[in-house]
Amino acid sequence: MMLPFDSHNHVHMGPSPPLMALVDPLQFFGSDGGVDGWTDMADATNAHLAESSAPSTSQSSFCKTTTNNINNDKVNNCFLSGMALMSTHPRDFPRVQSLVEHLPQKVQISSDTYHDTGGDKNNDNSDATKKNIPKLVACYGVHPWFLHELTDSDWEPQQQQQLSSSVLAKTWSSRQPTPPLWLMDMEAYLVADPQAVVGEIGLDGFHFDPTTKQLTSSMEQQVQALEWQLELAHALQRPVSVHAVQCFGPLMTTLSKFRRKMPPKVYFHAFGGKVGTVDQLLALCGNEIGQVYFGFAPVINFRSGKTADVARKVGLERLLLETDHEDASLVHDSMEQCISFMADCFQLDESVIVQQTTQNAKDFYGF
Repeated sequence: MMLPFDSHNHVHMGPSPPLMALVDPLQFFGSDGGVDGWTDMADATNAHLAESSAPSTSQSSFCKTTTNNINNDKVNNCFLSGMALMSTHPRDFPRVQSLVEHLPQKVQISSDTYHDTGGDKNNDNSDATKKNIPKLVACYGVHPWFLHELTDSDWEPQQQQQLSSSVLAKTWSSRQPTPPLWLMDMEAYLVADPQAVVGEIGLDGFHFDPTTKQLTSSMEQQVQALEWQLELAHALQRPVSVHAVQCFGPLMTTLSKFRRKMPPKVYFHAFGGKVGTVDQLLALCGNEIGQVYFGFAPVINFRSGKTADVARKVGLERLLLETDHEDASLVHDSMEQCISFMADCFQLDESVIVQQTTQNAKDFYGF
């Protein structure tokens, strides 16, 4: 039996230990409803938020602490085959990197399930059997909601000599201003992890400042940041996860500029567009199976009556399962809702939904 893959969440940002997203929560909840053994781990999680944003190959203090506070045995009732951790701001980058490097080592997928990592699941000597641990994917990007939280120093253009060893040097060879610090940092993390993807990036026309009643970041600034991140994804040939809310006009205009330099794969997460929008996006980003994917998050999409029709238009071969949660303790129930909804939508057994969408995640993320 193949396990589901959560293709989009933010559990590195939430109040619960991220490990809870991967496992059956009943393993950790006692009869009194409390969580056993997670207090120190949560404290370590919060402490980790203050760590430096510089890429590092050494084990962080967060991972050293959390691996000591979880007992030394692997958790062996994994619920997910893996998940993609979506950054929203440069402050997320070190945390996502650390979790991807160390958290999977604490979880063991049971012998009656398998996670297809590229080996032959029928071969006991395959990599899939030997590793038998969940796959975490690091995603680095700046979300349109958090663009306004970048500091002046984050926006500081970098000197040309600082670009000499950068992929961005080719893109910016004759352009001014040179790329900002936050984009250079993002590139550094992507280069450090060849399996990392670009996300979460995009546009949002409905995220307003409660005081000014204006968009938290102007659409002009959002488009500029999106274009820069799409260029970086193309230069590094990395897939992208795209956020799009009430902005399909500016989004289509932006994507049309990238017809000849589109990232290799595009994933429209928590997709809220109409049935007709699917064909428009496929025309811009690629009609071939394996080029464009769509996800629908229960917490966002399942309140809409159009979601089932849009999902059927997308088709099972372009579908990814996602929860879009920050709180890891909510992932289990949300993923079950997602599987059940899609099984009803496509009139298929839940195991078929899980198998196809997990294969789709493997194809999109390249693991």
